[in-house]
Amino acid sequence: MTVIADRVRGYELLGRAGQDGPWTVHLARPASGGSTGNVLVKTLACHRVDKRALKRIVRGFAFPEELSAHPGVIPVLEVGATGDGRPYLVTPPHDGLTLAERPGRGVPMPLEQATGLLRAVARVVAATHAAGGAHGRVKPENVVMTAGGVVLTGYAMSALMSIVELPDGTLPSVHASPEELEGRPPVPASDVYALGSMAYELLAGRPAFAPDGPGSTARFVLGVLGETPPPLPPSVPASLARVIAQAMSKDPAARPTADSLATAARTSARPHTTLPPAQLGQPRTARLPESEQPLTACLPEPEQPLTARLPGLEGRSRGMRGRGRVSWCGPWTLTGPKSGRRRDLGRSSRPPPRPPRRLRPRILRTRLLRARLLRARLLRARSRRPGRAARCRWSWRACRRWPCWRARAAWPWR
Repeated sequence: MTVIADRVRGYELLGRAGQDGPWTVHLARPASGGSTGNVLVKTLACHRVDKRALKRIVRGFAFPEELSAHPGVIPVLEVGATGDGRPYLVTPPHDGLTLAERPGRGVPMPLEQATGLLRAVARVVAATHAAGGAHGRVKPENVVMTAGGVVLTGYAMSALMSIVELPDGTLPSVHASPEELEGRPPVPASDVYALGSMAYELLAGRPAFAPDGPGSTARFVLGVLGETPPPLPPSVPASLARVIAQAMSKDPAARPTADSLATAARTSARPHTTLPPAQLGQPRTARLPESEQPLTACLPEPEQPLTARLPGLEGRSRGMRGRGRVSWCGPWTLTGPKSGRRRDLGRSSRPPPRPPRRLRPRILRTRLLRARLLRARLLRARSRRPGRAARCRWSWRACRRWPCWRARAAWPWR
């Protein structure tokens, strides 16, 4: 639905800046001209609006000051109604791409980067819960990666969407919690489920449950309500996979807090080994253990054969199958049973034997050949005698089970 500029009171819309489901984002500036900064005006496309509930939200709206001062939060400046009665909200502009717009979204993100993003978003969500509210729209479209870090937007969207009738065909978010799909309002545990689902998508390269085509919304809802998410890739640590599975639990009371998710993401990141400051300026050879005896003194004497150091190989060459041959296991030297000279069985002498090629069973090949011959004979008979092949007593399936079909000179016609 197109929004006309004079229908958003107090703002002049400059152009369309994006789309987030039923929300249309416009770049605007205040019509009064007192402030030169631009803002983002997000309008909601809908059929019907609960006007009393919208007036109550507009009159009592006040964004928490502790969240406005948080560096990872994009606050909501204003909530109102357009000229035709649809809700809208105003936020400051931001520079950067969202997680949904990043290149390679269908590819699993590296573990360090994914845990860093999860930790940053979980901290912002934990601050939102500490302020006494719930976000309700935690998803990649509302996570913005800027030069200064990761910020979260999309506040007050779920509250405005709960008082309107959305257009037909509006799909729910793939990270929506089971209680939200059942029609209940979002709670802090719903944000934890969305965090776990978003972390699953970052680590696996795909959402745990997603509508994969037209008519698959019901299957998606049933999967979220009753099915277990598929296992994560083996590269994900078991502790992190266990916490994500707990965050995506069907029971809101069984889910951990956002602080627990941030802690699990911090501890699951691969540790980086650092050297003490005293050893940073030293060469690598200085950290090796010093020894007065050279390393070559540990090698065996040239007169002593190498097989004497391997237990169980002395005198076994006569009893071995193949007259002194051994399997290819390294650059060892053994003495053959008949010749007194040493034989070098190193890596360059003989490669390891290749495994035998796996062929089809003989019975299967015979049956395939019989089926092809019978089909060719049936086609020839049908071309020679049109109309008679339909009255054949033996079909090619029956003749395949006939043990002496090749001895028959002609087909038995009715």
